Amino acid sequence: MKAVQKNGLDWMYDQFNTSYFEMVTRDNPSVPEDKKPKLKLWIELNQVAIQKEMLVVFGWQTREQQEKLENMDGDQLKKLIDA
Repeated sequence: MKAVQKNGLDWMYDQFNTSYFEMVTRDNPSVPEDKKPKLKLWIELNQVAIQKEMLVVFGWQTREQQEKLENMDGDQLKKLIDA
C-alpha cells in the first residue's frame, strides 16, 4: 500500500486518478510511454472538471443541477446538506 492513508481524502483522490488513468490508457492503448506522466499530471490538474463531467455522463446529476449548486453561497449549501 502506498504511503497515502487508506480511506483518507488523499487516498480517495489517488484512487480516482488511478482509475481514470487506467480507463483512458485502456481505451487508447497507443498512448506512448513517455506521454503517460503528462497524462497523469493532466488528470490531477483537471480532476474536478473530470468528476463533474462524469456526474452528468452517468446521469447522477444534470448540468442545471451543477449550475444551481455552483451559484449557491456557503449558507445555502449548508442548509441543503443539513436537510
